[in-house]
Amino acid sequence: MRPIKTAFLSFIFTTAAFSADQKILIPVFYNGPGAGAAWRSALVINNKMSQPFRSPGVTFGILCPIPEGCFADAIPAGQFGALALSSAPGGLLLMAPAEEVEKLVLRLEISAVPRSPIILGGTAIPIVRERDFRTSTITLPFVAMGGGIRARVRIYDPDSSAGTQVRVSIRSWTSPTSDPLDSRVLTLQETRVAGATMPIPTPGYAELDVANTFPAVAPLGFNFNIDIEPVTPGLRFWAFATTTNAANEVTAIWPQ
Repeated sequence: MRPIKTAFLSFIFTTAAFSADQKILIPVFYNGPGAGAAWRSALVINNKMSQPFRSPGVTFGILCPIPEGCFADAIPAGQFGALALSSAPGGLLLMAPAEEVEKLVLRLEISAVPRSPIILGGTAIPIVRERDFRTSTITLPFVAMGGGIRARVRIYDPDSSAGTQVRVSIRSWTSPTSDPLDSRVLTLQETRVAGATMPIPTPGYAELDVANTFPAVAPLGFNFNIDIEPVTPGLRFWAFATTTNAANEVTAIWPQ
């Protein structure tokens, strides 16, 4: 009986792990005033799953008989929807069933007014799946700084562990393995989505303005490599950079 019991328990645990929801990180979602402009975000979702897609606390705009569309807590199977949310300053986490998570097709963009994301050509921002989270150093190469360009780095802990830390180091773009020109340790903070009727899962979050964080490095060049490595043991994390020029055109740099 023991082998049968052991096999049965193994089946139960495997099934439970397979059925658990997976996290999908939406790194930026902001609608409001910002540096140099008013900003708009849009996230559209094609639900190719066999079931409605819903995620804790989130409301979607979906197609319905009235031209303006309707708001709902789920996108029906086989249909289109868009995230109906004002702002999530440190990003947010969508939760999807593991067995069908790859059947969710998403597109996220951000742009400065008067441009409009999705419709009039915003900047695509990567959607981060469970397989994309790292436990070792992330390098963001050839990040521009200065000359009217604003550079920011954003860092995420999908498990939202309190007080997790990373080290951010900056190097010349021509010397990716040299000693860093400078480095800082950052502590990721808890964030919340204001105005949500129910709590929305959010990642631990930290961000930095590259020029302000490394003022002595800025005069040394125009492009740099930025490395983010975990200080907290076992930390899962993800990071990306954006550069924004004087015309408020955004370029995203992420680990590839």
